[in-house]
Amino acid sequence: MAVQVAESAPMAPPEAPVAAESAPMAELLAAGITGSMNSLDVSGLKLPTGGPHGLGQFYFIIDPSTHHADFSERLARLVDAVALQDGARLPGSNRVPMIEINVPDTLWDLVKSLESGPT
Repeated sequence: MAVQVAESAPMAPPEAPVAAESAPMAELLAAGITGSMNSLDVSGLKLPTGGPHGLGQFYFIIDPSTHHADFSERLARLVDAVALQDGARLPGSNRVPMIEINVPDTLWDLVKSLESGPT
C-alpha cells in the first residue's frame, strides 16, 4: 500500500510550495557565497531614495549532456505531462518572446560607447 501511495503522490504537497523550500538555498548561494547583502537586510527595491542594494547573483550552470544523453527527451516528456493537467503550466510557458524593442537613439549611443569597457 505504501508503494502505491508514493507512486501516486504529488512531488510537493500544496501546503509546502517548492519555491518556499528552495528559498533558503537561493539565499545561501546568492548572499552567502557572493558575500552580498542578506535579504533580511535589504530595503525596499522600488524606493525612490537610497543607495545600491548590494544584491548578489549566483549562477549554477549544468551541461545536462555530461550526465544523461537523452536529457531533452526526458524534459519534453515532463513538459507534456504538465500540459495534460487541468490548470497546470510551467513558468514562462505563456510568454510571448519579444522580437524587437524600441530604444531611444541617445540610450543606444550610450550603450555602444560602453561596450568596450572602461577607458
